[in-house]
Amino acid sequence: MVRPLGLNELISKILSSRPSLSEEKLRELMEEKKRAYGGLLSDEGAARLVAQELSIEIGKGSAVGGMKVKDLVAGLSDVTVAGRVIIEWPIREFESGGRKGAVKKLMLADGTGEVVCLAWNEKAEALQREGGLEGKVLKVLHGYTREGLRGGVELHVGSRGSALVSPAGVDDEDFPKLDAFMNKIKDVEGLERANVGGTVTSLPRVATFESNGSTRKVLRTTLSDSTGSVTLVAWGEQAERIEGVKIGDFIRVMNGKVKVGLNGSIEVHAEKQAVLRIVEGKAGEELKISKLKPGMRGVSLLAKLVKAGGLRRVGRAQGEAVLEGLLGDETGLVIARFWGENAKFVSELEEGASISVKFASTRLKGRFLTLSVNGAGAVNLAAPRSALSPPTTKIGDLKAGSGLVAVEGVVVDISPLKEVETSRGERVEVSSLTLNDGSGEATLTLWREVAKESSSIKVGQKIRVVGAFPKERWNGKLELSSLRLTKVEALQ
Repeated sequence: MVRPLGLNELISKILSSRPSLSEEKLRELMEEKKRAYGGLLSDEGAARLVAQELSIEIGKGSAVGGMKVKDLVAGLSDVTVAGRVIIEWPIREFESGGRKGAVKKLMLADGTGEVVCLAWNEKAEALQREGGLEGKVLKVLHGYTREGLRGGVELHVGSRGSALVSPAGVDDEDFPKLDAFMNKIKDVEGLERANVGGTVTSLPRVATFESNGSTRKVLRTTLSDSTGSVTLVAWGEQAERIEGVKIGDFIRVMNGKVKVGLNGSIEVHAEKQAVLRIVEGKAGEELKISKLKPGMRGVSLLAKLVKAGGLRRVGRAQGEAVLEGLLGDETGLVIARFWGENAKFVSELEEGASISVKFASTRLKGRFLTLSVNGAGAVNLAAPRSALSPPTTKIGDLKAGSGLVAVEGVVVDISPLKEVETSRGERVEVSSLTLNDGSGEATLTLWREVAKESSSIKVGQKIRVVGAFPKERWNGKLELSSLRLTKVEALQ
């Protein structure tokens, strides 16, 4: 790839074309240009403007990519620049002076900045025929710049210009990927405009309203990514464009307007200047359990079903089916609560099955993070993966309050099963073991059904405990305690 001209090379070209011009005078002219643009112009941009005023051709062959976006200023007449298309608007036809025309609007970015690009007439039609420009690299040859109606610089491709899609000699890796220009949902608050992508996690609602004597539509739904959720409000043609959207679809909103809703929540509005589309085949990002945080929606993950509780029903009459399970992957463990048909499906699975969970939500229940998979979520059997086994923590590395853990060790002492009364007056069975794994020893207290299930364990056996939580005892020593979903198994 040809290297762009640097400042010294630009100065050298200008001075060689104008022998009567001194370098000192040239730099004075450059400073005047920089002052005229309020300090927003780089030295390279100022040199190019001076060269243009002096009718000195310096752009040809200077670089495959030409100028950088940050150096573009209004008034340039022959510009070569390349960038990635991050927004593609539909072509717009118009009539001016009795002649029909067309304009295609794009947003280009190259890592130094972003610029609106307007291609006119046959150039617009050629780009429209190309289609699917979003994410591709576009190189503009012999373009020109103007000040936009709202200020800022616009790059134009007119009759003298050319616009090349994915051109030879331009390395795609030299430009930031489209994802670099997307906003995480948690970060949109406080922005005026945002580019967001997310999974639809609520049933879309369509309403109508009157505008200028015609009936128009407005669609509201919820978009979720791994960082949070936001209400999407699509107006008019934007609503019609995605009217068939359903839970689980992935929507990308470019140039959405960020607003505060009536209830104080953040909304992203897709109005006329936004670009809104359903992205086929794009699923929500699969997260590792260690990355889960309270308040997430639209969560997708792969996990192993370590242990499942019994299917039960809650609510009036027959109630809704619900089942709790312990899920694990190579990064950690989480308690999951499945509802309705998802609960029935999980109840029929073997422990150790690999499952795919989509469109789940998270919340803090007591001291533990809980994954909830309701009717909007989905659970499917996945191909078996040994890599989903929860990691084993050394006893010597345990810390109180660190969440659910898996440990292995040799049983060196046992306190027999007995019945005790809890602080709530409940009579339950409890037993305790002392485990040693070479890095340290810890007391493991087993409660209720887990205590009964572990009553056959003997001193000298090596066992694995999955889903216990470390806490500090009254005497300052560390203790492991079981939950209803804790799994204890003998290794020998």
